[in-house]
Amino acid sequence: MIENMELNGNSLTQTLSAYEVWRLALTRPNEEIYQRISNDPRASLGRALGWITMSTSIAYTISALAQLLLLQLFPLTSFLEGAEDVISGRILSSMSTTFILACGLPFSVLVSIFGIFIFAGLIHFIAGALGGIGSFDRLVYVLAAISVPGSILSALLGLIPLVNCLTLPLTLYILLLNILAIKVVYGLSWGAAMGTIMVMVLLITLVAVVIVLALWGPLQDFLRSPEFLPSELF
Repeated sequence: MIENMELNGNSLTQTLSAYEVWRLALTRPNEEIYQRISNDPRASLGRALGWITMSTSIAYTISALAQLLLLQLFPLTSFLEGAEDVISGRILSSMSTTFILACGLPFSVLVSIFGIFIFAGLIHFIAGALGGIGSFDRLVYVLAAISVPGSILSALLGLIPLVNCLTLPLTLYILLLNILAIKVVYGLSWGAAMGTIMVMVLLITLVAVVIVLALWGPLQDFLRSPEFLPSELF
């Protein structure tokens, strides 16, 4: 039913369920579908952030459970023997592994939300500079629609030996979907949409290089310090 509704011009006031949005964003990527998602009356920044919170929590839980299983098979204390002076092994071994992983969940959610805001903010600025006209909120909404199924599927694939190699092509596929989202939301050409991503990557790379150069001297001093390489290790 939804497939017929998507192409009907009179359906622009109809809303899509969350599942329909995620499914269409991942499995039927074309300009008309993405325009339909962007123009959904229920599209909002709050709904998008709720999706990001949910998908990050699910993906993190999947990874955490896998790590807990590995730590049951290979106890953490066996890796910490004789390393107390270097990495405070006594403290780490006494802490609950479950507690450590649980504390990472809110941090992971905050990083995901902060990350999509930074990503969308840079895209919004660059796309506008290239002549695109679009809404920041709509961009975040479409990006979230792509990210939700993508992040969960990536977490599941990462658990399966041999199949986990598919995470790389999945990442490239998600990147192509992001370019399509930029094109649709800002009304850009394919070249301008790809150029937006390339400029963003260049800006992030330049910032990273500047930070590394600024910290390289102090980092070298720290790596050579007795605190980093205790003499007892030699």
